[in-house]
Amino acid sequence: MVSESDFIAAFQAYHDALEDPAAKIDTIRPLVNQHLEGLIVRLPGVTVQNAARQRAMVELDRIEEMTKEKSVDAAAEIKEFEEEVRNRTRIEESQVPTLFVEPENPDPFTPFTVGFSDASADPSAWIGIYPTGAPHGEHGSNWLYVSGTNEMGEGRTAGSVTFGEGRPPGDFDARLFRNNGHELMASVTFTILAPEPPATIEDEPVDPLQDAFNVFDRDGKGTIDLIELGHMINAVSEMSPEEVGNVLNDYDADGDGVINFEEFKAIMAADLSRYTTPTKEAESEPIEVRSVEEPEQEESVSEPDVVISTLASSIADVVSHLDTLKLFGAKRRYIESLSDEVFDFTLKIEKMEKTIGIRLTNEFRGGETCIGMVDDIGVGVRMPNTMELSIGQEVFVEAKLLEYRSVVKRFEFEHL
Repeated sequence: MVSESDFIAAFQAYHDALEDPAAKIDTIRPLVNQHLEGLIVRLPGVTVQNAARQRAMVELDRIEEMTKEKSVDAAAEIKEFEEEVRNRTRIEESQVPTLFVEPENPDPFTPFTVGFSDASADPSAWIGIYPTGAPHGEHGSNWLYVSGTNEMGEGRTAGSVTFGEGRPPGDFDARLFRNNGHELMASVTFTILAPEPPATIEDEPVDPLQDAFNVFDRDGKGTIDLIELGHMINAVSEMSPEEVGNVLNDYDADGDGVINFEEFKAIMAADLSRYTTPTKEAESEPIEVRSVEEPEQEESVSEPDVVISTLASSIADVVSHLDTLKLFGAKRRYIESLSDEVFDFTLKIEKMEKTIGIRLTNEFRGGETCIGMVDDIGVGVRMPNTMELSIGQEVFVEAKLLEYRSVVKRFEFEHL
């Protein structure tokens, strides 16, 4: 679009060219005429173009005359004319109505303010909030007079209004209207952003072995002593005190009399069954080892090394048969002989503990061991980690027998 400043620039260029004493009007004037004609033809309408063309020619002639007679006065006049144009432009620009939203991107459903300037001063001028692109009539009652309420008040040309209830996330327009109609004076688009979801904090990987080590490291010293080792081993495999002592002697690599975490991992990866093989020396001369609870000692009474196969129909039958056996090794072998049998019973959960043990399968790792009484007999059942259980719940169990832990007087089962 052509502005008056474009013509002024052309006149000034012509004037500046003529300031050069060596300048030739006959050479420069055709070039200026051609440039001005290019500006004139871009004006709207033949009448306007003709008027502009006539004025331009007059102005060029005047510049030539002034340059010849009084070049200094001509320059001053042009400068004054330019300043007048600039002042007029500043005034016109300052009178353009404007809107702004504070904050620039409000939070969802929180108050925000719309500021305005150069409104019409009509008391019925108003501001509406619209989804971007919606027709003027679809403000959904989200509007206020420039006085700040839904009741017509003081007419104002500048100020602000507050929308107290806010809007949901999305793109919106704030629009200023001249009066009670829909004559738009100004608008501004703003965005209400949806809140970002909270950052997900990933759980640090859990080392099951470290958790198990911490359970038995009761004093928190970072080592397991002989007493704690006894508790640890008897939690997963029945052993006599002397057998626990043998494990300590074999896996205490640095000889400090306790088990550190690296030595503990070696024990958990080992096959400890070789320590529970009864020998004549173990039966006749038991080695005394300090322990918090003394497991049953194998008696020196002679008893056949063969366990009679006895099918047990219930936990009570197992208890009855165990009571007939004297030697610790015989009891263990009897329990092992029942590994293929399936026991079913209803267990009321009285206590729950995290399942720990050597060579747990993925199905049970991280699961719960449910503890309770069945026919007045202590029972613990390893449950799959997919089951959701709670204390006080009664569950029907089909399970295989793993061991009898004489230290805590409890049968250990694994759910099938």
